[in-house]
Amino acid sequence: MKRIIFFIFLPLFLYGQIKSGYEIFVSPGGNDNNNGSEKKPFKTIERAKEYIKSLKSQNGDIIVYLRGGEYYLNKTVVFKSEDSGKNGFFVIYKAYKDEKPVISGGVEVKGWEKYKDGIYRAKFNGEVFRQLYVNGKKAIRARDPEKGTYYRLKFWDYKYSDVIVDVNQVAKIKNIDKVEMIPHLHWAEQVLHLASIDKIKEFAYIKFKEPAQEMIFKRDYPIKAENESYHFENALEFLDTEGEWFFDENEKYIYYKPYLYEDISKSKVIVPQLETLIKVEGNIENPVKNLVFYGITFAHSNWNLPSKTSVCFAQAGQYTHKLIAPNEQYFKKPESAIQVDYAQNIKFERNIFKFLGSTGLDFFKGVSNSSIIGNIFYQISGNGISLGTFSGPDEHQSVMYNPKDEREGCSNDTISNNVVTEVCHDYINACGITVGYARGMVIKHNEVYNLPYTGISVGWGWEDKPNFMKNNTIQWNHIYDVMKILCDGGGIYTLSRQPESDISYNFIHDISKSIWAIGAPNNGIFFDQGSSGFTIYKNVFKDIPAGNTRHNMTGKLNYIENEYYDEEVMTKAGLGEKYKDIKKFFEK
Repeated sequence: MKRIIFFIFLPLFLYGQIKSGYEIFVSPGGNDNNNGSEKKPFKTIERAKEYIKSLKSQNGDIIVYLRGGEYYLNKTVVFKSEDSGKNGFFVIYKAYKDEKPVISGGVEVKGWEKYKDGIYRAKFNGEVFRQLYVNGKKAIRARDPEKGTYYRLKFWDYKYSDVIVDVNQVAKIKNIDKVEMIPHLHWAEQVLHLASIDKIKEFAYIKFKEPAQEMIFKRDYPIKAENESYHFENALEFLDTEGEWFFDENEKYIYYKPYLYEDISKSKVIVPQLETLIKVEGNIENPVKNLVFYGITFAHSNWNLPSKTSVCFAQAGQYTHKLIAPNEQYFKKPESAIQVDYAQNIKFERNIFKFLGSTGLDFFKGVSNSSIIGNIFYQISGNGISLGTFSGPDEHQSVMYNPKDEREGCSNDTISNNVVTEVCHDYINACGITVGYARGMVIKHNEVYNLPYTGISVGWGWEDKPNFMKNNTIQWNHIYDVMKILCDGGGIYTLSRQPESDISYNFIHDISKSIWAIGAPNNGIFFDQGSSGFTIYKNVFKDIPAGNTRHNMTGKLNYIENEYYDEEVMTKAGLGEKYKDIKKFFEK
C-alpha cells in the first residue's frame, strides 16, 4: 500500500481528491480542529466521516486509524450512503497496530460514598439502565434468590389471573414498585413488573402491571406450567451479596456492594446509556456500500424498555407487543448495539462485541454480500448476532415474509469464524446466532458455547409454505454446552421452508437439560414447525442424552448420512486456522 505524506502546512480539507492508500487518524486525545494526520489526529469518528464526505473522489481505500483508548458516545454514529466507499474502494475503520480502541455507549460513575452494611452509593442523574460494569466485569443486578438459583412457582390461576407462589418467597419484598418477576416459560423468560401481592396463609397471589397482565394470561405460547422456575430483581432489599447493585430511579442513587478485594474509590464503574452505538443506514435505492470495521471493541450499550414496562418474550429474542387472540401474536425485535440496514459489501472483522445491553450486531433489512468474520461476541444481554427480518410489528406471526422487492431481504451474507459465548445473559430466550428470513446465507466455522438457550437458530414463520428463505448453509460449526437454563431448543434450531439449504459437518455436543427447566427436551438439532428443504449430512453428535435430532410438524427433509462419527469433522469444526488466534482474548 502506497502511503501519502501529509503536507502539514496546508489543512487537509483543501485536498479535493483521495490518493491510493489514504490514511486518517482519530484519537481520544485528539482534536477535531486538527488535520487528521498521525501527529495531529481528529478526536471523533464523526469528524473523520465529515472529512471523507468533503472529498470529491476516491482512487483507493481510505483507512481511518483509531488509536487506543475509549471513545465515549453521547449519540449514535450514523453511516449513510454518502459515507460509502466509492469507485469500488473501501472506507476502513481500523484499530491502529496493536492498540485497542473502545467505542462505548457508557459513562463512568464516580463519587462513591459509604451507605451501610458494606454497601456504597453514588449519585447518578442519567437514563435508567439494566447492567453495571465494575473493573471490566459485569456486576449482578440485585436479585432474590441469589445468582444461579431460582424459586419455583406453584401454578398459574387462569380464573383470577394470578401467579401463585409460596408466601415465604416474597418475604424480602418491602415495596413492589419497580420489582420484576422473571419466570421461565419453557423456551422464553418474561420480565414482568409487579402490580400487587396478596398474601393468604401459605400462598402469595401475584398480579402484573398492564399490558402484561392481560397478555401473559391470554397468550397460549410460550407455554405456562406448574413448578416453573423464576426469580425477582430490582429492589434495594435484595442487595445483600458482594457484587450486586441496585439503581433507585426516584432518588437517583446507584447502590453497589463491592467484593472484599475491591476499593470502590479506585474502581472503574461504567453505566451503559446509549442504546445503539453504530447504525449503518442506507435505503433500498441507495444502500451504504464498502465499509469495513476492523479490530474495534464495541461496548456498554443500553436497552431500557424492560425497565419502563414489562416485556413478554416470545422466541429468539423477539417479544410480543400486541395480542389479538391467544395464538395471534405480533412481535417486535429488541434494540441492537450495531444495526445495519440496506447495505452492501459491509464487513465486521476481528472486532470484540462485549458488555452490550441487547443484541450485539444486527444485519436487519436489505443487507447483501456482507460478512461478520472472526469476531468475539461475549457477555451480551441478548442475541450475539442477528440476521434478517422477522415478523413485522403489524403482521401476524404466521404471515410468511415474501417481499415484493427482494432487495428488502438479507441475501448472500456470511457469518464465519466467530466466537459466540456467554451471550443472552439477561434475556435468556435469545440465541448465540439468530436468523429470521434470509437467503443465500452462510453460517460456517463458528464456535458457539456456554449459552442458556439455543446456539444457532435459523428461520421464522412456523409454516411449510413459500417464503423469502432458500439456499442457506450451516456448516463446520462447533456448538456445545448450550441450553443451560431453558428447554425445547437445541444446538441448531430451524423453522419453516428453506429449499436448497443444508446442515452439514457440524460438531454438536454436551447438551442436556437444566434442573430448572420445565418442558420438552433439548437436542443436537431441533427441526421445528414447517422445517423443510434441508439436506442433512455428516454432522457429529456427542453426549446429548435426549437425542441427536428431533422433529415437530416438519415438512420434507433429506437425510443422507447423519449421526456420523468422523474425527475430521470433530477436529475441523469451529474456527479455521486463520482465526484461531482470536481466542487469546480469553487467556488469563
